[in-house]
Amino acid sequence: TKPINPQAYDLIEDGIDWLNVKTHGKIIYKSDRLQIYYDYAEEMIKKGYMYVCSCTQSEFQELRKLGKDCPCRHLPPSEHMERWEQMFTANPGEFVVRLKTSMQDPNPAFRDRPMLKISDKKHPRVGNKFKIWPLLEFSWAIDDHLFGTTHIIRGIDLVMETRVEKFIWDIFKWKHPI
Repeated sequence: TKPINPQAYDLIEDGIDWLNVKTHGKIIYKSDRLQIYYDYAEEMIKKGYMYVCSCTQSEFQELRKLGKDCPCRHLPPSEHMERWEQMFTANPGEFVVRLKTSMQDPNPAFRDRPMLKISDKKHPRVGNKFKIWPLLEFSWAIDDHLFGTTHIIRGIDLVMETRVEKFIWDIFKWKHPI
């Protein structure tokens, strides 16, 4: 993953000012909301919608290519919760939290996508306080619901992320924004 450029935070406010957008409050940073994402991840793991995978990236890519289930997928939720707890002290690459979609989906990119991963890189706002980070589509799905987003505008390059977000909304039976 690419390192975060600390100057990018200033660019957010500069862009809002340049666009002459009037905001209704403060800027909200995902790095300040990690406990919210953790709570939803735990709920989804306990209910069997996500699992903690210990396969190497190359092992999982081979399974994805063949349309075969990851052996981790069928462990009981209690074991996945134990693995989740282990993630907080594990090294990058040891575990990844995956969304249970279908390993036979026609689009291999949709098959059991990663939702949270381990990173030991220092974050410009929170340092090394956290080491489990949500991927975009997981945090977007949660935030778009919690913030009451009504309309979403995305580029064509984010079609898969939108599909994943809708999949998560359906799990929780949340209304889809336009």
